[in-house]
Amino acid sequence: MKRVFSALLAALCLAAATATVHAAPLQAVNPQWSEEKQQVKAPAWNMTAEAIAAAYEGKDLALAGYDYLYVGHGEDSLYGADWNLSEQVGAWRYGTGTAQFQLTDPAKAGSVYTAYCADIDTTSKTGWWYKVENLEDAAYYARGDAADHIRAIALTGYWGTAAGTGSLGAVKDALCAAIDGGTLTTMTKEDVAALTEGEALTATQMAIWKYGNPYEVITLGANTLDRGSPYWDYCDEVLKAQYGMDDAAIDDALARIEAVAAYLMGLTITAEGAGETTILRDGELVKEANLRVGQKVGEGLYRADLLFTLQVAPQQGDDVTVQLLGADGAVLAQGRIAPAEEEGVLLPDSAGCYTLGGLTLKAGEEMACRFTLTGVQQLRRGVYVYTSEVREGVSSQTFVGLAEGAVQVNGQQALPLSFAAPADPVPSVPYVPSVPTVTVESPKTGDGVLLWAVLGAVSSAAMGVVGWRKRG
Repeated sequence: MKRVFSALLAALCLAAATATVHAAPLQAVNPQWSEEKQQVKAPAWNMTAEAIAAAYEGKDLALAGYDYLYVGHGEDSLYGADWNLSEQVGAWRYGTGTAQFQLTDPAKAGSVYTAYCADIDTTSKTGWWYKVENLEDAAYYARGDAADHIRAIALTGYWGTAAGTGSLGAVKDALCAAIDGGTLTTMTKEDVAALTEGEALTATQMAIWKYGNPYEVITLGANTLDRGSPYWDYCDEVLKAQYGMDDAAIDDALARIEAVAAYLMGLTITAEGAGETTILRDGELVKEANLRVGQKVGEGLYRADLLFTLQVAPQQGDDVTVQLLGADGAVLAQGRIAPAEEEGVLLPDSAGCYTLGGLTLKAGEEMACRFTLTGVQQLRRGVYVYTSEVREGVSSQTFVGLAEGAVQVNGQQALPLSFAAPADPVPSVPYVPSVPTVTVESPKTGDGVLLWAVLGAVSSAAMGVVGWRKRG
C-alpha cells in the first residue's frame, strides 16, 4: 500500500509541476506515515494522479481563491464514533468511521494538506475545490464559543506527526499533565501509555464534531458502528487478528477514546491566545476610509486622494495590490502594499493609514465604487478551515486544518464615496484625466510629508480633508 501511495504522490508531483504557479503556499501539519503506527490504515485517495492532473488543468476561472483540491482520505482509524441527534431530528442514531482528509495544491508539487471533518452531516466530495478561511467564519456553528473549542482541540489533539505538535507523544504529555493537575480524572497514566494512534485520531475527530456542526444537541460515543455492521466487522476482525485484542481489550480502547475526547472537548483557546492571523475576507477589507479633496480641475471635478485603513493590518511578507474601481469597473486608482524594504509601495502613517492618490471625482454625488485587494497574505501557525466551492446550492464538507504560511487573497468591498464642493475652492486648473498612481512616503522626511505622483501643477498644500467615514 505504501508503494502504491508513493507512486501516486510521485505522479502527482510531475502533474503539479506543469500547473500554473502562484505564490508559495501554506505549510500544513501533516502525518508521517510508517508501518509502526497502530490501528490506522494508510491514505486511500479517491482520485488517481491522472484525475488530479485533469482537475488542475480544467479548473474553472471563476474559482479564483479556491486553491486546494480535495482528493480523499488520509489516515483512517480502525475505530469509529456514534452520534445521536435525538432531540434535534428524532430518534436517529448513527455511526461513522473516523479519518483524516487530504487536499493538494497545484502551485506546489507533491503538496498535501491534512485536515479533520468539521460538519458531521455533510458529505465530502472529492474533486471539489477549497479555500482557507478564518475558523470563526464557518457560520453554521450552533455555539458561540465553538471556534475557540475547535482551536484548542486541533492544537492539542492528534495529527500523526512524528514529534512535536500533533504527535502521539505530545498528546500523551498533555494528558499526563492534566492528570497531574487534577483536570483529568477519568484516565490513569497507564491508560495514557496504552493509547494508540487510531484511538487518538478517533478522539480528536469526535471532539471536533462536538462543536463543528449546526446542532445544539449532539451526543458522541466511541462504542460505535453497531457491532455486526459491515464496517465494524471489518475493524473488529483486524483488531483481533492483527493486534491480538479480545472484546474486553477493545472495550478498554473505546473507553480510552471517550475519555480523551471528553478531555479535548473541555479545552478552549481564543485566536488572540493562539497568536493567529485573521485572513482578509471578502466584504470586510476596509476598516475606515475618507477622501482628501484638492484642486478643482473641471466643472464639479476635483482632485482627491483616498485615505484608508484595513481591517487586518498587513505584516511582514504580505504582498497585495489594492484598487479603487468605478461603477463601470474602470480602475480609478491603484497601489501595492508589500514589504517596506521594497520601493514603489504604499506606506502607512503612524496610525496605519494608507493614501491612494490620483483620483478625479465629482462633488455632490455618491459614487458606487468598489475596493479590491488581491495578492498574498502570510498566516502565522494556527487553526483554519477549508471551505468548499458551491455547486447548485450544495457544498462539500468543511475541514479543519492546522497550518501556516502564504495564502492567496482575492476580495472586494463596496465603498460608496461622496463629498461636497469645498466652500472656498482653490483656483481651477485645466482638466486632464487622472492616471492611477502610487503615493509613497518621502524617505527623506519620515514625518508624513507625501510625494504626489500626479499633475505637476497640483500642490499637496492645497488639499483639504473631508471627515473620516467609518467602515466595517
